[in-house]
Amino acid sequence: MTRKRFIKLLMAHGFGRNESTRYAKVCMNKYGSYKESYDKLKPMIKCKPMSNAMLKLGTATAQAIQAFQHLHDALNYPENKDILCIEKLGYENDSI
Repeated sequence: MTRKRFIKLLMAHGFGRNESTRYAKVCMNKYGSYKESYDKLKPMIKCKPMSNAMLKLGTATAQAIQAFQHLHDALNYPENKDILCIEKLGYENDSI
């Protein structure tokens, strides 16, 4: 297996270009051939889509927590309670 093919196979499984290139260099030094390296990496390669999905889920969860924290903070400032009540009642265009 060529270096180029090894890198393209890793990229097809969701690895980035730089990450694939690093694996090519490290694995060639460790195993001596790209074919053997690819065979040794198969269990990790199969987990990559799940790893990517968990990373996206973690990012989305962190963003949701931050949004709830901002909402909580906004609702707990006394000056914001009046504004939120006015908006809820539909009086945002009337002067207070």
